Amino acid sequence: MRPFLTQLRWEFRKLRARPATYFGFAACALWSLAGSLLLRVPAVRLHIQRDLWRMQWDFEKTFSGLTTATHFMGEAMTLAGSLSLTLVAAGMLAGEAEDGSMRMTFCRPISRTRVLALKLIVCAVYSTALTCFVAASALGVGLLFEGPGPLIMVATHESVLGAFDFSTGLQRYALASALLAVSALSGTLFSFTCACFPVKPATAIALALTLTFADNSIRAAPSMAHVAPYCLTTRLIAWRQVFNEDIPIARLRRLYGQLLAIDAALLAIAWSAFRRREFKR
Repeated sequence: MRPFLTQLRWEFRKLRARPATYFGFAACALWSLAGSLLLRVPAVRLHIQRDLWRMQWDFEKTFSGLTTATHFMGEAMTLAGSLSLTLVAAGMLAGEAEDGSMRMTFCRPISRTRVLALKLIVCAVYSTALTCFVAASALGVGLLFEGPGPLIMVATHESVLGAFDFSTGLQRYALASALLAVSALSGTLFSFTCACFPVKPATAIALALTLTFADNSIRAAPSMAHVAPYCLTTRLIAWRQVFNEDIPIARLRRLYGQLLAIDAALLAIAWSAFRRREFKR
């Protein structure tokens, strides 16, 4: 057990030494800050005010920092967060295989299963830490610019509609952040699996991002409504369901159960590909 913890500590030290590790934190914080600044533009606020008026909501009473934080949290993790998680996962596997670090690692008496487990633990901790930071920074920036108030969540494509007071909205926000961390871990595992194959780091990054964004484009296309339930991103954004007036427990259990099965399949594929991979000069 002691050698395992020692190796795990060194994996975390390597993670801290990589510049890509800090990209996601900076990008997601800037995303929330830039979005909050853009919401202060009079033309943008007038457009939002008209949309809320059509839904018979008073802008001054309903638009709040909690509402903006909810939307910015999801958008930041979808774009900047997914890119950062892919960079870290590809750097830990494909990157080390490219620069020869992985070949030097196996000069010691260590199994490939242990190496894969170590890197998977580091990726999981990083994914969780990034999600918590994104949720906290989006909430802090939102409250700073818009102040406290009710939470309004409208996502017609996912059949989500909810309005909550500040205390209830804060509880739903915390629950959504926890579920988002689970979804982010699944997204990290997908990039992790791509990096286990004998490909260059850039190829692993491009493959993971292309498949993820293509899946999301298919889900969001109106003409693909019958295909959307089979998309991976349909399960990754299931955390938004907690913003319905009544939380659909059965739907959440089904979607995250399917996501757990997909994670198990990805983990098996990653382990099989990593065991058969040759690390040459």
